[in-house]
Amino acid sequence: MEKENEDFPPIMNMPAEVIEHIMTNECISYNDVLNMAKTCCKMNDICQSNDIWKTKIRQSNEELTSKYYAQKAARHVQHLLLTKKIKAYVEKLSAEQMLEIGATLFAQWFQPSERVTETEVADMLDRLADETRRVLASAEPNHPALGATLDPIDIHKELWSCAQSRAILEAINVVLYIKNEFKGNKFRNYAVENSSSGDHVYAYIDAFNSGKLLQIDEVSSHLQIERGLISSETMVLEREVRNLVHVGHELSMRGDYALLRDALEISKVKLRKTEVEFSVGMVMKHKRYSYSCVISGWDERSKASREWNTQMGVYNLPLKDKQPFYNVLVEDGSNRYAAQENLDYHESPCLISHPDVGKYFERFDGRKYIPNAEKAEEYPDDTEVTANLIGKHYQT
Repeated sequence: MEKENEDFPPIMNMPAEVIEHIMTNECISYNDVLNMAKTCCKMNDICQSNDIWKTKIRQSNEELTSKYYAQKAARHVQHLLLTKKIKAYVEKLSAEQMLEIGATLFAQWFQPSERVTETEVADMLDRLADETRRVLASAEPNHPALGATLDPIDIHKELWSCAQSRAILEAINVVLYIKNEFKGNKFRNYAVENSSSGDHVYAYIDAFNSGKLLQIDEVSSHLQIERGLISSETMVLEREVRNLVHVGHELSMRGDYALLRDALEISKVKLRKTEVEFSVGMVMKHKRYSYSCVISGWDERSKASREWNTQMGVYNLPLKDKQPFYNVLVEDGSNRYAAQENLDYHESPCLISHPDVGKYFERFDGRKYIPNAEKAEEYPDDTEVTANLIGKHYQT
């Protein structure tokens, strides 16, 4: 019998198929697999196994419902912790309110799952400032700003001439729009009329047009505002909050009935009818707009208002509103109410990156989403129907 090599850990003396089986255990994360692959050539070869990674993908999408509510709880706790900080910030005198701190609080509130700290934001701004100094020094080596140290209390004072200030703004534009390729958001509710401040000939930087500098007269005519309108740091943050609330409202528009049903959490049992072709959990493709989505519910006929049906062109469809309509979660994070004739089987079912997937489904098995207990109770026939439809269509 061949003696084991005592110089290696016990696992290295195991057959490759045994190690591979161990790596598929749910206690081992995909990061653990990656770390093991870095240890030696043998482990690197084993960790290339398609079976390992297929298993890890499946495991990473299990317990979606638990993850969904865990994220909800984390968001609630984060908001409780931030409320006092935000109130303290708003209550400060305008001169004491630093926009970067307000922006950090803003980001932490709306992105509770992301790690955003004042230190990281300050470091990023310092890096951009250093880049700006280098660009400015290259263009104007004798610019007085290069040797200046600015006290925060002097931030609103006019320290340089208009020409000197314009040179700084042009250097900032190079850093932001050329070197770092920043881009303005194109949504209507982030339009330029929401971003004006200043009262000088170089009053406005058009973030939606590569940092183009507008003079005060251009700003007044283009934005239709009075000269001298200045937005404080608090006003800027309040405006951004209103904008995000408006975005959320617009993204959720999908018919009066669908909105009302979600708001009231109606869970009436839906028994299938023969005309309902698809079922809950199926990953679909929209025929006209080509977006990928997963079905989270359906109605035998459109339950939206006449006004919504008219606005969305439902009455222009061959079957109009006299056909099944499906509530779908779309890959872009929106919720839609789609007519049956507009949906088709997805050529390659995929994960749908929607924040509410875990609210209705436990996991994605590579072909379809598995409803959680609440959704399965609401649509008791659909789990079996989905499995049959998927198996038949993809011949698995």
